[in-house]
Amino acid sequence: MIRIKNLKDLTEKERYDLFNRFGEDFSTITTKTVIPIVNDVKKNGDKALLKYTEKFDGVKLNSLIASKEEIEEGHKNTPAHVLDAFMLAKENIEEF
Repeated sequence: MIRIKNLKDLTEKERYDLFNRFGEDFSTITTKTVIPIVNDVKKNGDKALLKYTEKFDGVKLNSLIASKEEIEEGHKNTPAHVLDAFMLAKENIEEF
């Protein structure tokens, strides 16, 4: 199981190690990768989201909106421990 830590509880060294674990300066990764993606999504909206879903997830979607039936079917077929993990991830993302 992955140990969960809150950024606000990390020491300065732990934050440094976390942000530099990719072997590059974190700001470089942000500048070269994250910011261009965010700007593309701001400019091109759903079209950009569909492009990045295909690029990073390998899934070509026709729509970003799931039907009520698709949501219910997915929920019904997802084990409880996986749903719990998604909810924890959601909370961690919101806190971050």
